[in-house]
Amino acid sequence: MLVQPVLEITELTKVYGGNRGINGVSLRVDEGEIFGFLGPNGAGKSTTIRILLDLIRPSSGSARVLGMDVQEESASVRYQIGYLPGEVSLYEGMKGHHLLSLLELISKRKAVLRDELIDRLRLDVSKRISRFSSGMKQKLAIVAALQHDPPVLILDEPTGSLDPLIQQEVHQILRECQSRGRTIFFSSHVLSEVEQLCDRVAIIREGDLIAIESVSDLRNKMARPLMVEFKDAIPIEELKSVGITDVEVFGGKASMTVRGDIDPVIKLLASYDVVDLDYGMPNLEKLFLQFYRDHVSDNE
Repeated sequence: MLVQPVLEITELTKVYGGNRGINGVSLRVDEGEIFGFLGPNGAGKSTTIRILLDLIRPSSGSARVLGMDVQEESASVRYQIGYLPGEVSLYEGMKGHHLLSLLELISKRKAVLRDELIDRLRLDVSKRISRFSSGMKQKLAIVAALQHDPPVLILDEPTGSLDPLIQQEVHQILRECQSRGRTIFFSSHVLSEVEQLCDRVAIIREGDLIAIESVSDLRNKMARPLMVEFKDAIPIEELKSVGITDVEVFGGKASMTVRGDIDPVIKLLASYDVVDLDYGMPNLEKLFLQFYRDHVSDNE
């Protein structure tokens, strides 16, 4: 039995004058999936999202949400979506709770999650929006997008301007949405966020979709920096034997690159006297460049 995707994008292209926004993007997102759309700023993430919402029209290609064409059935599509834009713009003269009530009235969708979300995000909705900080505005926009518990969430950089604790709370809220069968499509340029949340990830660079990966496969391709300070001599050859590359020595410290499974590295280090260890996140731009190089070489 064929499962109909919740989101389906086919050969989507958008050209702005002489500039290309996105080029031949195709992907599908299934029900209950958290799908990350990963790329540097200006890669084409927001363009793709705006086409899904029929805020702009593609130069060619098509997009469907819950089986509905996003252009021919635009109003019906939007009714099923909770949307968080990348650049939040709110009615500054209104109070927060008035805006949420207005959106509930206009959309004709009951705000079943509003009170819970306000409480969990520690948001004071009694103030005028003009007095909100950028983080408070982001929280309000998140509540507005999620308050009616829609079947599809499309979120453009959802945790921008939020402090780390609130970011983690938003992540937990999205996991709970997924557990209720909601489908979440969100863009980000923060690799760690995508790694924590997503089932699958699409990577876009300069308008081209260059990879669609499961998070586990993506993790195995990441090059992570590792710095280790040893009490005694540095076992360079043994480090290389477990797949470590780019070893450089500075006194008693060694910087190196780890790819794939970290387990054999940890087991090796456990047999030595280690004074300090710093295991960092991979460089995002290097990851994009790696995928881009692989994409180019595959098409030569």
